[in-house]
Amino acid sequence: MIFDLPISSHRLLWCDRQSSGLPFAPKEAFKKADLDERQDLYTQLANECWSPKRLMEV
Repeated sequence: MIFDLPISSHRLLWCDRQSSGLPFAPKEAFKKADLDERQDLYTQLANECWSPKRLMEV
């Protein structure tokens, strides 16, 4: 369970789209270009969350 992890491990949870600074924005409708853009944002977020530098800080 997550609450059994050391406090420092909880920092992994705080890598999310709101705190990432990436330009996530709501869309009225998702077209192909919107999906491609959103996929790129999630790829950037994953790269940030799982970067070796960031993980060494945890």
